[in-house]
Amino acid sequence: MQRYRFDERTPEQLELHVPVGTQMAIELQGLATAGYEWSARSDTPHLVAEDDNQPEAPEAAAIKAGTERPVVFRILPSRPGDFQVVFSLQRRGEAAPARTHKVVIKSV
Repeated sequence: MQRYRFDERTPEQLELHVPVGTQMAIELQGLATAGYEWSARSDTPHLVAEDDNQPEAPEAAAIKAGTERPVVFRILPSRPGDFQVVFSLQRRGEAAPARTHKVVIKSV
């Protein structure tokens, strides 16, 4: 599985080339303790799923103030084509997201 880590330095728009049938994981820096949640929107049904097997939380003794677990989304292009996924980091009730990543997935 291909794995990509996104953080505040990741461009807002990018393009990824992924072979058909190759699963990839997008790991986004979490900010849940500050009230932010990541969501993913796609123009293609069943392309994106939030990973149920999130990375394990650090041991209790190692947790520092502000430590966050990343949020992971799985993407599996099942046919050739160009697909768009928009990841948004937003607090409930706020009109605009704090951060977005618009990803075009080119699958062949």
